[in-house]
Amino acid sequence: MKKDVFISVVSPVYQAEKIIQEFIQQVKKELVKITTHYEIILVEDCGPDNSWEVIKNQCSIHPFVKGIRLSRNFGQHYAISAGIKKAKGDNIVLMDCDLQDNPKDIIKLFNERKKGFEIIFTKRLNRKHSIMKSFNSFLYNKLFTIFSEKKVQC
Repeated sequence: MKKDVFISVVSPVYQAEKIIQEFIQQVKKELVKITTHYEIILVEDCGPDNSWEVIKNQCSIHPFVKGIRLSRNFGQHYAISAGIKKAKGDNIVLMDCDLQDNPKDIIKLFNERKKGFEIIFTKRLNRKHSIMKSFNSFLYNKLFTIFSEKKVQC
């Protein structure tokens, strides 16, 4: 009897061949604290490195790893959408595979989900980006808060 997937972690992948294995191991380590019914979906956005070969290899090693390869570089948002469409989990976590999003936070997200929240939005406190990208992120977070039905702490 096949069990349903409880949590799907969807991650867009672009030029990440050297970090994919570590990402999978760290995410798996956190997911098993919650459930044994999970999947990790890696969506390769046609980068110029060997990320797709690494993903295919990891899929052959780990049955919980699923790979999607886009036909050309569509960008992060399309990669995320493709991963969400393939996800079978009752709960979906979106994470970048560069490990700037800490897999240890998955349990925190899940605990908020158990409180009844349907969408849990996170924000990085210590970004390593340009001033313009940081400003755009700040603006996005403020607009998200303004237009949310419920009050959101930023």
